[in-house]
Amino acid sequence: MQQHKIDQTGIYIFPCGGTYVGGWYKNQESGRGTWTHPLGARYVGEFKDGGFHGRGALTSGDGFQYVGEFKDCDFDGQGTLTFPSGDQQVGLWHEGEFVNGLYLDAEGETEFACIDGSICAPRQNNVSDLDKVRARQKKK
Repeated sequence: MQQHKIDQTGIYIFPCGGTYVGGWYKNQESGRGTWTHPLGARYVGEFKDGGFHGRGALTSGDGFQYVGEFKDCDFDGQGTLTFPSGDQQVGLWHEGEFVNGLYLDAEGETEFACIDGSICAPRQNNVSDLDKVRARQKKK
């Protein structure tokens, strides 16, 4: 029996009820497309080898939204994660982890500045202590 490979654009309806509309290459989602899950999640952006890869926007069914770069379905590169409250994490992501950037409250005020994935400095007197944290890290 001969297998036919899809190399074009089209619509696929998954058995769970989700859909994909967009480009295909060698039977996998590729190029620009939109993936929708029946519980409300939606991704609009670039795909590669069947996964989120490149620039895109992922919105969950419960109000979280990430806009930025993806690699192998993970947040990876510059991006912004917005919480249902309006708070945000803005900065650099690596393999789904927030590594460098700012935590902003819903009014856009800086709450924390983070470097190296785990070192965060709180805002004090409207000025972040991030430079002091960096200086301590260099001394170690």
